[in-house]
Amino acid sequence: MATTLDLKVQALFDSIEAAAKPPVTRVDSKPRNKSFPKDFSKDQRKYIHSPNWDKSGSLENRKHADLNWKTDKVTFGGKPSETSSYAVPRNVRSIKFVVPMTGKSHIVFDKKDEKRIRNNKSMESVWTGGKQSKFKSLRKGGMDEEISKDPGRPSKQQIIQDPVKHLEKQGHTVHFIEDLDEQRKLLLNRGYRLKLEGFGKLEKT
Repeated sequence: MATTLDLKVQALFDSIEAAAKPPVTRVDSKPRNKSFPKDFSKDQRKYIHSPNWDKSGSLENRKHADLNWKTDKVTFGGKPSETSSYAVPRNVRSIKFVVPMTGKSHIVFDKKDEKRIRNNKSMESVWTGGKQSKFKSLRKGGMDEEISKDPGRPSKQQIIQDPVKHLEKQGHTVHFIEDLDEQRKLLLNRGYRLKLEGFGKLEKT
């Protein structure tokens, strides 16, 4: 039977392990309210998902789900390097790739979208100091994500004033070029694995 001392020691180690977990972040393309920090537990979207969350979608896509899929209200988050790309407008085209020899991440945008991207304002929420323990890790769609049914208020929230600087701060090298389609073909010919946004059907190739 555990003693009071045992329980205190266990609680101490639990708090140390929770605080040691990397920060969980999310970026919303536009601030949805003026309350800082926002309480995400009171404003969560409803998703349908497979039992182990390897697949999920919005409630509107219920007709495409298997019969054993479930419905839950949750908040998604992730590593800062992964969520930083949400600081740009959702409908702009981009190419993301990693140079194998250096491990360096690069994101390429169309030059004509540069002004829109730089002027976009978004909100970053960060869970640290043990609050990130409210999230559980998922491996979904080739990337790591975090999910919580009760995330509560994040440790801090801030408006991202400059999306490009935010991306660079998280380790991405940002490029703006004139011909994004030509760049895509060139990178594919050189064997790079690309993550495409805004390319429609090409994103599945």
